[in-house]
Amino acid sequence: MRDSFYTERQTRKHGYRHMRLQWHIMLKHIKTILAIVITILAILGIFIPARTVYTSEGDKTPQEVTQELTVATGYEAYEQIIQSNAERYSISESRIIAIMRCENDTFDPNRQSEVLYSAGQIARNPHWGEVGEREHSYGLVQIHIPAGNINPWTGEPITEELAKDPHFSIQYLAYKINNNQEEMWACSRKV
Repeated sequence: MRDSFYTERQTRKHGYRHMRLQWHIMLKHIKTILAIVITILAILGIFIPARTVYTSEGDKTPQEVTQELTVATGYEAYEQIIQSNAERYSISESRIIAIMRCENDTFDPNRQSEVLYSAGQIARNPHWGEVGEREHSYGLVQIHIPAGNINPWTGEPITEELAKDPHFSIQYLAYKINNNQEEMWACSRKV
């Protein structure tokens, strides 16, 4: 009698492990399918509505952002790019994600910085823009265009268009982290 109870209990225990493993595998497949669907929607050009921002003058008159936001937002949409660059440059995926999340919490590749230039910044760098103007930092990792950052693979200055390219911006961040040059992102000191 005791042997049959023990055998039944072991079978039940093994069955639970097997069931948990099946759930884990199923969730992994769902995550992959969801990433494929999001990618397909982004490729087909399905857009969500533009967000509303307010002018810096304080009058709170809404003005529509001219660029539409694509469906592909959230770091999950860029997980494969992050993984491949973390492996290529032998750095932590979590470090890339932490800096990305701090710089651009919506993971919107078309986002411009919400930070306004201060009088001190413009006094030191008058070519950057005007006091009170939004910083000219763009993309998933907020590359600051007026700072004259150079594309390390071509030697050309980084443009706004290039900064908004998810593949380029994530690889650029990984490259800079690997070369101990991540201090160009203020968020690297916060995370």
